[in-house]
Amino acid sequence: MSRLFAFFTFALLLLTITVFAQRGTPDARRMGTLHGNNIKTVFTNSGVIAQPTTVVPRGAWMYENNGYIGDLSFMIGVELPIKDYTGDGIADTLHWVGVTPVDRPNGSGGKYGNGGKSWNFEPLPGYYDPSFSTLTRGVAMSSQPESWPKTPWPDHPEWGTGVWNGLNGPNTFTGDEEAYFVVDDNNDEQFTKLVGYHPDSTDLTRSGMGLQVSIRYIQSHNPLFKDILFRIYDIKNTGTTVYKKVVFGNLYGTYIGGTGTEWNDDVALYYPRENAVICSEFDQFVSPSDNPKWVGKVGMFSDGVLKSPNGITNSSFYYFVPAKAVIMSENEAMWKNLTPGKIKFPSSVIYDKDSIPHALSGADGDYMTGTNYFSLLPGETKRIAAALCFGYTSNEIFNKLKLAEAFYNLNFDTTALRTSINLTTLNSFQKISGTCSVKWNFKQTGGTVEIWLSDDAGKTWKQLESNLTNSGAFSFNTALYEDCAFGKLRIFGKNQAGNIIGYSESSLFEINNSSANKPFIRIFNDELTTANTITAPQYIFNLLVGNPKHSPVKINVYASVGNDKTVISSYNAIYDSIPHGYQVDLTKFPNSSAISLIFELTDGSVSVFDTTVVFAKENSRELITELNSNFISRYNKVKVEVRVVDNKKFTGDEYYITFNDTSLAPGKYFSVYNKTKGYFILKNAPLIPFNESVIFDGLTLYTEDITTAIDSTSRWSGNRDNNLRYKELRYIDLTRNIYGMIAPLDYAIVFSDSYTDSSNDLSGLLHRPVPVSKKLNFKIFDITHADDVRQIKFLFVSNSVPDTLSEGDLMLFSNPQGTLVSDKVLFLGGGYSYRPKQGDTLFLFSKKGLSIFDTLRIFGLPSDVTGTVHSVKSFALQQNYPNPFNPTTLINYDLPATLKVELKVFDIIGREVTTLVNGEQTPGTHSIRFDGARLSSGVYFYTLKAGQNLQTKKMVLIK
Repeated sequence: MSRLFAFFTFALLLLTITVFAQRGTPDARRMGTLHGNNIKTVFTNSGVIAQPTTVVPRGAWMYENNGYIGDLSFMIGVELPIKDYTGDGIADTLHWVGVTPVDRPNGSGGKYGNGGKSWNFEPLPGYYDPSFSTLTRGVAMSSQPESWPKTPWPDHPEWGTGVWNGLNGPNTFTGDEEAYFVVDDNNDEQFTKLVGYHPDSTDLTRSGMGLQVSIRYIQSHNPLFKDILFRIYDIKNTGTTVYKKVVFGNLYGTYIGGTGTEWNDDVALYYPRENAVICSEFDQFVSPSDNPKWVGKVGMFSDGVLKSPNGITNSSFYYFVPAKAVIMSENEAMWKNLTPGKIKFPSSVIYDKDSIPHALSGADGDYMTGTNYFSLLPGETKRIAAALCFGYTSNEIFNKLKLAEAFYNLNFDTTALRTSINLTTLNSFQKISGTCSVKWNFKQTGGTVEIWLSDDAGKTWKQLESNLTNSGAFSFNTALYEDCAFGKLRIFGKNQAGNIIGYSESSLFEINNSSANKPFIRIFNDELTTANTITAPQYIFNLLVGNPKHSPVKINVYASVGNDKTVISSYNAIYDSIPHGYQVDLTKFPNSSAISLIFELTDGSVSVFDTTVVFAKENSRELITELNSNFISRYNKVKVEVRVVDNKKFTGDEYYITFNDTSLAPGKYFSVYNKTKGYFILKNAPLIPFNESVIFDGLTLYTEDITTAIDSTSRWSGNRDNNLRYKELRYIDLTRNIYGMIAPLDYAIVFSDSYTDSSNDLSGLLHRPVPVSKKLNFKIFDITHADDVRQIKFLFVSNSVPDTLSEGDLMLFSNPQGTLVSDKVLFLGGGYSYRPKQGDTLFLFSKKGLSIFDTLRIFGLPSDVTGTVHSVKSFALQQNYPNPFNPTTLINYDLPATLKVELKVFDIIGREVTTLVNGEQTPGTHSIRFDGARLSSGVYFYTLKAGQNLQTKKMVLIK
C-alpha cells in the first residue's frame, strides 16, 4: 500500500508540474546579475539583458561604470499558415513577432494589450526558488545552489531535486557562471483576439504561437573567453501548427558611455566579409563630465551567431536612428526589419574598396539583427547560439568570435579545443626573418584553416589567411609584416562545413627583417584585478621587454589617478623571452581606490607604453594629529586626514589648505599655500573622495568628502501632506561669469503675520537689475551655528501670488553682507498646496562637504627627521595570497636588516620545486610572485631562510 501511495504521489507531482508550471506569467519575473568574467550586467528571466537599473550595472565591460549596452532583447518572427482569417474570402498572409517586455525609449519596447496586459514572452515558474529573490538575485544560477528550485525542474522531473539543470545533463557545469530559465508566448493574446488564432488545436486556452524558449547564459573566466557572454536559445513549438517561416532576431540598445549625453554618438557598423556588426563610440572618448567614473580607454562590442537552423550568420542588419524609431509592437514592420538579406544603415556610413565600413558621424541609434528563415514543426526544438564579445579593436573582436565558435562547436570542452589541431613548428622562442614554414596536425580530414598573427605577444590579432587548404603547412613570409619583438600565430581548424572545431597557438617569436626600431613592453600580472587592494609597500610587476635591434632602453613607471600622472620609478630594462620582475615602491605615490600604473619603455627617441588594470592601493600611513593641524575655519562634517608619505621631506613651514567647490568643472579642488614662504605650492589640485591627494612636501590629504546638498532631515514645522515641496539648484550665469555655490549652511525660513519685510536688492551682486518684493511675511536666518544666528539677504521671485510664498516661487540666498551667491531654492506644488503663514517655519539643513568656507592649517612639523616613517622591525613570512590559488600567488615577507635570503618551494613529500630568491636583500617588505602553471593541483610548502631566521608556510594549488 505504501509503494502504491508513493507511486501516485510521484505521479501527482509530475501532473502538477506538467499542468500548472507550463505557462509564462509576469508574476514569475525575476532579476539576476552576470559577473563570471569581465562582462558585468543585470538581466531578467523574461529574456532582457542589460535593462537599466540603478542598483547594478547595465551592460558593462571591464569596470562596472563602463557601460556599453542599455538593453539587449531577443525576438521571434513567425509567418502564420496562409488562409482566410478575416472571412472575406481572400487568403491572408499574417506575421507575428514575439518580443520581450523590454523598456525602450518613449514606450517603443514590448507589446501591451488593453488594460496594460503584457503581450510578451514571459517566464515560467518552477525554474527558480521563489523564496530566493532580491532586486538583483532571483534567477537560477549554477554558482548559487540556493537559487535552484526546491522541486524538480519542470522540463526534467526525472532528475529529482538539488541538481543543476546543465546543458549536457544533470550537474554538468558548462561555464564558471551559468543562468537558466524558460519563457513562453502564452501571454500574447493579440492574434487570438484579432482573428481567433489558436496555435494548439487540442488546447484552445493556449494563445500566442505556442512557442516555448529555454534560455541559457554562460560565462567563463578562462582567459580566452573572459570577454565573451554565450547565449543559447532552444525554441520549441509546443502547439500543433506547422510553421514554414520562422526568424530569430535581437535588438540592441547601444549606450556606450552610460550617462550624460555620451549615448548620442554611438556607431553600429556592419562588416559584410566577417558577417558581423560592431558597435563603438564614434570619437572613442567618454567625457569625464558625463561619466566621471569611466575607467581606461573605450572599447567596442559585437554579437555573433554561432549556430542557427539555417546557416550560422546574421542574415539581416537594420540600424535605425533615433532609438525610438522602431516600435516593437508593430508586427508587420518588425517582420520586414528581420527580412533575411536586408541590410539597412544610415547614409553617414561609407565603405572603402575592401568593403570595410566607416562612420562619418555618431548618433542615438540602435540596431537589429536576424537569422535566415527556418521551419518549426509541432513538437520540434531548434537552437540559436550566440556570443556577445567585447574588445578594443574590430580585429580583436573578430578573433574572439572565432574562439567562441570553436568553443561552442566542441561543446565547451577546453581540452578538445586545444587538441583538435596542433602547431608543430614555432613551439619555442626563436628569431625569424624572411620566409618561415608553419606546420600543423589537424585531426579533421579535409577542411580548411585560418591563420592569425599577433605582433604584441597575443594582445591583438589580424588575419593572415581565411580559408587556407588543410595541407598541413604554410609559408609565412615575415617580410610582408612589420618587425616585432614578440610575435605569435594562432590557427583555427574548420571542418568541411566551414565550422571552426579547433584552435592552437604558437610560442612567442621575434621578427627581424629591417633596421626599424620596435621596442615592446607588456605587463604580465594576471593576479592583479579591479577587485585587488594592495597593502604591501613594494610589489613585483612582471614585464616582458623586447626590441629586435637590442639597443639600450629604459623603463619609466608612472602612477595615474584620475587625470594626475606622476613619475615614481626608473629602471634599466632586461631583454628576455620571458617576463622579468621589477619591484616598485608603492609608498611613493598616493593611496587610491582606483589607480593604475603606466610603464613606459623608451630608447630616447621611441616610446611605447602598457598600463595595468585599475586597482586599489592602501599603504599604511602615519597621521598628522591635531597638535600639528587644525581647521581655522570649518563648516564641513566629513573625515579629513593629513597623512605622512615621507617625513624626510618635511620643511618645518606652516601651510594653509583651502578648498574650491565653485568651479564649473566637475569635482572639487584644493590649494596649498606655504604661509612661511608666502607662495602657493599647489593650486587647484583635484580632490577625489576616498583617495589620497597629490603629494606635497612629504604630505598628502585624504578625505571622505560628500556633495553639499539639502539633507533629508529638512522639514516644515507643520506636518501637512500638502506643504510646498522644494528643490535646490545651483545659480550659474555664464554671461556675467557668476558661479554660485551650494553652501554648507543651515537655514530657517520663519513666517509671521507681523513681518512686512522686503527681499533684498542684489542687483550689484548679480550685475543686472533684479526685482524687490515688498511686504513679505517671512525672514531667512542662517542657523548653522546656534550661538551666531544671523539674518541673511535674499532675492525672491514670485511666480503666481505676489509677496506670498507659493508654488513656482524662487529664492536666491546670499550672506548677511549680500556679497555671495549661495543656494537657489525652487518651490513646487499645485493649486491645492498650503501657503505658509504665522507660526510656520521651513528648516533647510545641509549635508556639509568641503567648500570655500573651510581652511585647514598645518604647522610645527619637524624638518630634521631622518629615516623612514615605517620601518620593518622584525622578520616575518606572510601567508600567500590568494590561497588557494590558480595558477599564480604572491608571497610577502619582512626583513628587519640586510640579510642573505633563500625562498624555496617544496611539494608535499619534501622535494624542492623551485628557488624563488637566493641572494642578499635590503630591509623592508618584499613581494614575490609564484607561478604554478606547470604544477599539478595539491599542497605545497614555501620556506624562507634569512640569516638565522627560518619559517615555513603551506599553500594550496587548485586547477
